[in-house]
Amino acid sequence: MLLKSSSMQSNITLFFFLSGLLAMSFTLSYISFSYHQQLELNVKGALNLILSDIKREHITPELQKLELAFFKSEVQKGTYGELFDDLKIETIAQAPHEQKGRILAYTRLNDGKFLILSCRDELLHQEVIIFTIKTLALFIFIFLGLFTIFYVYIKRQFSSLHCLIDFCDSYPEEKKEYPECNGTYEVKSLGKAILSLIHTNDNLCDQRQELFKEAAHELKSPIAVLKARLSLFEKDDTMDKKSFVFKSQEDIAHITSKLKELLF
Repeated sequence: MLLKSSSMQSNITLFFFLSGLLAMSFTLSYISFSYHQQLELNVKGALNLILSDIKREHITPELQKLELAFFKSEVQKGTYGELFDDLKIETIAQAPHEQKGRILAYTRLNDGKFLILSCRDELLHQEVIIFTIKTLALFIFIFLGLFTIFYVYIKRQFSSLHCLIDFCDSYPEEKKEYPECNGTYEVKSLGKAILSLIHTNDNLCDQRQELFKEAAHELKSPIAVLKARLSLFEKDDTMDKKSFVFKSQEDIAHITSKLKELLF
């Protein structure tokens, strides 16, 4: 039993769909990662600006919370102000290391210590997630539009091929006229090849019928003679057996000769 194979149209459509999803996934991942990196750089840049102001205007060893609150309020007015959360400032003796869950910037004071300003990255991650969701929605909308256009286009391209398939499937049962299956050069060439094969097959079938008719006509008389000879031999006991066998062999040779003549 032959298994029904998938159609070329379905394979191409599926390939386009999966390729589009894969390309969209890679593109969205790259855009989201780049956006995250850019936001983090912008936040660090803003922190460095605050540090430079603090270092220039407030060089006392101990920084008051009131002063930090002032700079925090100024930061909130900026473009990326909504990304700052839990703003902290401290002074340490050694160079700082990256802290998990926080974005930090630091500068070296005149006394050799390091002034660190940091904030949590939770709001930044939330901003990236919102941006990714919005971008994903836009990508899905564009992708569905392109996929719909592609599906309609590929369906039209394969409609002429389906026309040929339907014609070939129904032709043995009902010999209808060849339909107008307009399409590309390949489809038209295939249609001409199919018509040529159909005409050749019809001619062979007609020749076979003629061959059978001719064989029946040519063999009718020799077979009738052989049957009559057999009937006569059965009824006539005086007939010489040797003569009967010889005549029968002649009849068989004549029939064989006619068959060879018809076949070759």
